[in-house]
Amino acid sequence: MKLEIKNICFIPAFFFSGALLAQTVNTGDLYITNGTIMSTVGAMNNKSSGNLLNDGDFFVYSHYNNDGLVTFSAGAATGTTHMRGLFGAQDISGNMPMEWYNAEFFNIKAQPAFHLSNEVSISGTSDFQQGIVDDDNFAGLLIFENGARSINVDDQSHVDGKVQKNGDESFITQ
Repeated sequence: MKLEIKNICFIPAFFFSGALLAQTVNTGDLYITNGTIMSTVGAMNNKSSGNLLNDGDFFVYSHYNNDGLVTFSAGAATGTTHMRGLFGAQDISGNMPMEWYNAEFFNIKAQPAFHLSNEVSISGTSDFQQGIVDDDNFAGLLIFENGARSINVDDQSHVDGKVQKNGDESFITQ
């Protein structure tokens, strides 16, 4: 009997350890609808043929690379990209800019927590929960669109580098 129990316990542990090395790759159309939650523990890679439309809640626990289209529905006031570090600093990279409606940055594993080497445009609220976004040393750019705002900015959670503000409305940070 003991041999059977050991074999049963060994098999799930074997499969679980292999899952930690996985990544999410999008080569087609990926639509996260309003009210839907999608998470990726491994790196997210949106290929040049990939179209990712986020109107829901997208949790990224590792790196996020975009070489395709990342956006949200026109006129939508939903869609949050949650950058949540589990393993250390998170690279936000790629050859094509990303358009996020809302953003949340939370990573206590390493500082700076987010290495931004791409362009990320935010139209809603950027919530700096914990972690520094470094675009200065990684040649990235964080853009706040007209009407966008940021909250929870402090010494442990902010952008280190250039930020661009589009539009003529006042930029408010809380």
